[in-house]
Amino acid sequence: MALFLGLAAAATLYAFRVYRRMEVRVPASGLLASLRAGALVLILLLLFDPRVPGSGASRDSARWVLLDASLSMTAAGGGAWREATTEAARLRGAGWRVMTFGGVPRPDTMLSHATAGATLLAPALRAVAEVGASDIVVVTDLRITDAVDVRAILARLPVRVSFRAVGGPVANAGVSGFRLDGPARTGRPVRVHVEVRAQDTRDSVTVEIREEDRLVGVRTVASPPRGLVRAVEMELPAPAAAGWVRYDARAKLPGDGFQPDDERVTYAAVDRAEGAVVLVSLDPGWEARALLPVLEQVTGLRGIGYVRVRGGRYLPIGRAEGRGGPEGAERVRAAAQSAALLVIEGSRGAPGWLLDAVSGAPGVLILATDPASAALGGVRTGTPRPGEWYVTPDVPPSPLAGELAGTNLAGLPPLSGLLPVSGTVRVQAPLRAQHAGSGPARPVLVLTTGAGRRRATALARGFWRWAVRAGADRNAYRRMWSGAAGWLLAEEAGRPSPDFRPLRRVWRRDEPIAWLPGPDSAAVTLTLARSDTVVLDTTVANGGARAPLTRALEPGTYTYRAADPAGRVLGEGRFDVSAYTDEMLPRRLEPATGRRDEARRGGGGGAPRPLRTLPWPYLFILVLLCGEWVGRRRSGLR
Repeated sequence: MALFLGLAAAATLYAFRVYRRMEVRVPASGLLASLRAGALVLILLLLFDPRVPGSGASRDSARWVLLDASLSMTAAGGGAWREATTEAARLRGAGWRVMTFGGVPRPDTMLSHATAGATLLAPALRAVAEVGASDIVVVTDLRITDAVDVRAILARLPVRVSFRAVGGPVANAGVSGFRLDGPARTGRPVRVHVEVRAQDTRDSVTVEIREEDRLVGVRTVASPPRGLVRAVEMELPAPAAAGWVRYDARAKLPGDGFQPDDERVTYAAVDRAEGAVVLVSLDPGWEARALLPVLEQVTGLRGIGYVRVRGGRYLPIGRAEGRGGPEGAERVRAAAQSAALLVIEGSRGAPGWLLDAVSGAPGVLILATDPASAALGGVRTGTPRPGEWYVTPDVPPSPLAGELAGTNLAGLPPLSGLLPVSGTVRVQAPLRAQHAGSGPARPVLVLTTGAGRRRATALARGFWRWAVRAGADRNAYRRMWSGAAGWLLAEEAGRPSPDFRPLRRVWRRDEPIAWLPGPDSAAVTLTLARSDTVVLDTTVANGGARAPLTRALEPGTYTYRAADPAGRVLGEGRFDVSAYTDEMLPRRLEPATGRRDEARRGGGGGAPRPLRTLPWPYLFILVLLCGEWVGRRRSGLR
């Protein structure tokens, strides 16, 4: 109160000082100053937001029932939901107002079934408190997701709040995590990692893995302790076909009372490299083996590398691909054409399909070994210059300057075989080097753009020497390629892809679907179907700064088909909307005394409302400001 009074006095003095010292004196100066002071004090009062006694609603409209409409209420056959709706209907008949909560609070709504994927109680408590509630009854199974926020609100809320607990302990097991370890390849086994959790059960849990509709793995494990997970590693048979293959992991428990968390789905890109970093080395050296793991780490993408060997075949490299012998060009071609980031080392004897992939890819990192490979990045160079080339410690302005700022570039191992830039083409050079540490500085890494394409070209060899030395040298290597990869992958969601397809293959039930735009068409007719029933037929923009979005869908497997206005198919395939929810994960929020129905009370039993929720302060501010404006004009002031 003292702070408010002091600020209010300062605002009043300021208003009168303006009209007495800074404005032309007019007969109405005192009135105009009073109007401005009143508006300032009211605005200040809104910022302090006091509660106004006696401003609440009537007794009936000030009593609220908060009905939990989350999916956990449907556990064990929906007994908790039936009990909760019966109780809410009884109170509603007695004059109470009902608000369902879980996701977004919905006032005066009685849902026919629970659908929310989380139990968020705090927003509903704040909403009814601000409209003048005096009594709140929360009907819930006590599995509250935001329990910490709820406890903090109950500790300071000046409103009576009581909990009516429904339902009880439920035996349940679920799959909390499911992923494939490494890429999936035809002819090779697939390793998967499954995480299982359970509540209120001592029975063992059976994990079943299916590839499409084929059962490919079964494992029975002991039920993990409550709050912990049990990891299950399994090796599955080789995929039956190439392309996008659907895998699902399901936990089975006798008497399981909650099904939405029993299954997790993932898709394997068998013999495909979509969303991966693909490195193709035509002039093998040490750089590829040092660079690929770093690009995996800094981008978070899967890394696939190939080194060309005799006979037009390619030897896989990298941690996951180190197993197995040379492969044919078709597999490498498919990987290069669908990569998120393509890396090329050298260009000697490059096949046509690789040159097409380089020219069509939105972002390419080129490790140039001769003028022909530098030309792939749009850079004209002369023949390689021998000798030792030391990177200069200064960082020129470039898109990589922020990443390289603060990096110790002095004393890095020297580079070799530098290709000097020739011609008048303007390039951005994040790094430069000097021969033997003296003389003119020449670019060793250049960035070029054009026609919606980005290219980063390394014009020297020997960067790998930085990676093998721990400390500042390895840090410089990592930061340089991190900046280059980030620049090449910028705005990936808005880039054209080989076909129009979803950004991911698995989505949450409440999540809008984002799409990767395809080529050649400004608009796409998108058709989504589930079990041969069309659920969405719409036209979306193909391109732009943001990925096109479609509305959230119910859980299930969907097929999509995208076509241009002429009917030409731009993309088709499948994706899943997962039914999974963590609703059963939180412990039941028992009241402090351990009773199932406890009243909590804050500062008082009335129904005061915050000042900001009342209309009259805003009306008075408008009247005062408008009155001052009219008075100034009538007095000749601007």
